[in-house]
Amino acid sequence: MRYSKAVIVNPPNPPGYSSNKDSMGGFGQLYPKAAPPFPPLDLAYLAAVLKQQGCAHAVIEAGALRLSAETLYLQAGVLDPRDLEESDAVREIRRDPHLTEQQRNTVVEVYKAFRRSNQAPKE
Repeated sequence: MRYSKAVIVNPPNPPGYSSNKDSMGGFGQLYPKAAPPFPPLDLAYLAAVLKQQGCAHAVIEAGALRLSAETLYLQAGVLDPRDLEESDAVREIRRDPHLTEQQRNTVVEVYKAFRRSNQAPKE
């Protein structure tokens, strides 16, 4: 199978640490957060090979940029921005195949109205 597009990711570092993923056979090492970032050279080599093969690609440097997992997923196109705004209940209502689009929207509006009324200050 030949791919036409690739997303190369240096994942976020664990909270409070900086990681060097090129060492220890690819398993990496953790260093205190104050340590300088380690350039992920293997990603640069991979990007060069993909470019040479004519494969469109994007490189996301989540480690040095201190991107959260959610931001990384958004940039990679894995996460829909609406997923961050909606509760699990709303997502499930929107995915229900037994409701029409109009019914889904109505149920979501009723659900949101209940949520707003429950968040209103009690007198």
